[in-house]
Amino acid sequence: RKVSIMSYNGSANAGCVVSSDVCNDNCTKKEVSVTSTAISMTVGIVSNTLALFILIKAYRRFRFKSKAAFLLFATGLVVTDFLGHLINGSLALYVYASQKDWETFDPHKSLCDFFGVCMAFFGLTPLLLGSLMAVERCIGVTHPLLHTTALGSHHVKRLLGLTWLLGLLVALLPLLLQRSYQVQRSRSWCFFRLQGPRDWVDVLLTILFSVLCLLALLVSL
Repeated sequence: RKVSIMSYNGSANAGCVVSSDVCNDNCTKKEVSVTSTAISMTVGIVSNTLALFILIKAYRRFRFKSKAAFLLFATGLVVTDFLGHLINGSLALYVYASQKDWETFDPHKSLCDFFGVCMAFFGLTPLLLGSLMAVERCIGVTHPLLHTTALGSHHVKRLLGLTWLLGLLVALLPLLLQRSYQVQRSRSWCFFRLQGPRDWVDVLLTILFSVLCLLALLVSL
């Protein structure tokens, strides 16, 4: 009888130790995730703020020269990336602060949809802007006269607006088709339905986003 009691106590203690180790491991992973998110957000905001000041100063200097178009594109890219770090980082920190309990703080999935739209928009738009910058530089080097006439400041601003509009349209497309964004496996962010797509529409939305990103990268090369 004493042996069985000792065996039970030993098993219980071992279970407590294992449970404690698992809890500590999960807590450590959570702290690392929160810390990395905060660091990434802070570094992104600070670096983009510095870049924005430099670009504004350079634009004032080269406002009426051929470099103005490139500086406008670069400024648009920096502003977009700055907002991406600020908004997505803030949303991620809020999710961690809420213990990633989406069922409690987002029962209607409105925050998840907003988070998904932000992730898609700020994921795609900088790539599109980067490809535009590459095309602009290529035209500026190979066809300087065409660059002067076709890429004035008003044309560049129009292209920036159309690029932001395209990124927003792709990001809003799931909601326009009544397809909510999905909480991902880590439960810290929302994106397209990558796990268990319901039908071909879910697959098509993911493919569309991926193809646009890949095309933007290829053009940038």
